[in-house]
Amino acid sequence: MNSLALYISIFIFLLVFLLLSFYEVALKNILQNLVKKIFDYRYAICFLILLLIIGLGFYLSIIRGWSFKDIAQVCTGFFIVITLFFTALNYEFAASKTKNDIKSARNTLTFNTAAEWHKSPVKDYEKEIINYEQKYFSLNAVRDIENFELFIGNPENTTYKESIRGVLNYLETVSIGTYDELIDKNFIKKFHRSIFKLYYVDYYFYISHRRELRKNDSLWVNFTNLAEEWHPTLKADLLNGIEKSGILTTFVYDKNKENEN
Repeated sequence: MNSLALYISIFIFLLVFLLLSFYEVALKNILQNLVKKIFDYRYAICFLILLLIIGLGFYLSIIRGWSFKDIAQVCTGFFIVITLFFTALNYEFAASKTKNDIKSARNTLTFNTAAEWHKSPVKDYEKEIINYEQKYFSLNAVRDIENFELFIGNPENTTYKESIRGVLNYLETVSIGTYDELIDKNFIKKFHRSIFKLYYVDYYFYISHRRELRKNDSLWVNFTNLAEEWHPTLKADLLNGIEKSGILTTFVYDKNKENEN
């Protein structure tokens, strides 16, 4: 009798183990929902199993004529297996919940980070940059680093310099978040891909100059790396004159229209 109880316990334990392994390999979504349902109704299931074990005890005692000692061993084996099963179930549910909570928090952080582009102060930085770009090109026909440094070095244009750095710092922060997998890169790509390209084209010359001055090649490097990752030919196109400033193009186009009128 002892051997039978042991074999039954081992069989049930192996069955539970195989089911959990199969869960990991094949039917993850289906079994995950099943685990959730079982967990939701765990008290009712436990009570039902308890009744079945008690019923089994009566069956073995009355119908099969087993001794109380043998029945107690079999029922104890079932209780141990059921305890192990629900312990594994609790662990799986807790792990699944933690994973979902992390995913939900990451999605929320991703959306909030991307949405900052449309809020102050980033949105204010963008407006100031556009205004000062127009002022710069009304005074200078060519965007070169010497004239640009003189322009942003003028105390009257301090807001421009701070706005450029504010936007670049924001884009660098977003880039670091994607590389460290704190926020979702695919979502950010859909949201910011064109913005990354625009500010890369407009201010790569300034970024390169600042890196040389500070002897720091890592300055805004995550931003430039991510922009180049999303636009593989961007750097070459910019250096070859294929890509041109979006803000400059818009301003020159509007200026030409005014001259035609």
